[in-house]
Amino acid sequence: MVAAEFADPARLAAMGVARFIRFASHRELRVTRPVAERLVTAARDALPTRDAVIARRVLAADLGVVATRPMRTLTRPTAS
Repeated sequence: MVAAEFADPARLAAMGVARFIRFASHRELRVTRPVAERLVTAARDALPTRDAVIARRVLAADLGVVATRPMRTLTRPTAS
């Protein structure tokens, strides 16, 4: 979700922790406060680069390829 929705770290940084948790919740994802805090902090610390637009385009293309692949569910082995 972070890669797909927040390729621009400024958007995540501006959203903040509480709004990010609600954003994830509306997408039926559970994000704990410590994880949200780490992600928002990293987004705030990210330095803008002149190649950011190109990086976002490459990421979008990669996500498009991933979206066309069948998803596999990973399960934990059960105890015998």
